Amino acid sequence: MANIDLCNNCPAFQPKLECISIPKIFDQCRLQVCLTPNDIGSARADFSPVNCNNKNTCQCQMNGRQSCSSEVIVPPQNAVSVTVENFCIKSMNVLSKTKSAFRRGFFDLNIRFIFSYTLVFYNSDNMEINRIAACSSFTTTVSLFGGDDICVATFNELYNGITANGPFVSIEGSAMPLTVDLRYPCSCNCGCGCSDSNCGCGCDCTCSTSPSAVDITIGLFAVVKLLRLSNLSVNSYGNCMPCECSDLSPDNVNPCDFFDSLTFPTDLFAPQTNYKPCCDTSGNTPTSGSCCETC
Repeated sequence: MANIDLCNNCPAFQPKLECISIPKIFDQCRLQVCLTPNDIGSARADFSPVNCNNKNTCQCQMNGRQSCSSEVIVPPQNAVSVTVENFCIKSMNVLSKTKSAFRRGFFDLNIRFIFSYTLVFYNSDNMEINRIAACSSFTTTVSLFGGDDICVATFNELYNGITANGPFVSIEGSAMPLTVDLRYPCSCNCGCGCSDSNCGCGCDCTCSTSPSAVDITIGLFAVVKLLRLSNLSVNSYGNCMPCECSDLSPDNVNPCDFFDSLTFPTDLFAPQTNYKPCCDTSGNTPTSGSCCETC
């Protein structure tokens, strides 16, 4: 689609001050968390897996209940290794949104992320022996500024069912599996207080040769926002007319000609440098409490 020419030098397109109603971001913060088995536990069976096979679009279609509270997956007894396929974020839910007891205008958000994936098990001959739909969940709390409550009722046909002006929560997330390993149960035959995974201190450590669970480590990026519908004054250059819809059916388009006509997506291979989600000066974001300072 061609760019819209605003023709800034034309008298007919001089800016005009207009009032618009849009969701305004009151506060936002980012999460960058490495989720270890200590944070999310071992992989659990997913009785309602999602369709995560389309790796080109990175889309996951929700299907059935959005929870991960079933039993821990026990690997096949002859499994010696495991890999992950079809990984994606299954759901991002706001479990609670409550006013902060300590800071006026702030809201504490309890958020749960559920990850869906497929575990593929292999034997000592590197032959696939089983596939199991699995899931993991992570819950965290962030505190964001959402403004003082306004005691008015709200009706808007565009937002059917909304009777108050928020604040509304928006969550964007991206995640990836970092490591996946079989867990072998061990026991220390002494009373020196050593952990089951590392006996040490001269103890007799006995480990099973059959795996008992699967441990996965997940890297999570997320941006959390609080929004309210607000009336804002902006400069407008008038109406813009969209281009005609193109007929790109395979019958009348040469795919190579069409591909060669595309502009190389330089931005796709370069990180964004002009986006700053919040006034973060430390470079680190905690997984609980205040996600970042208010801008």
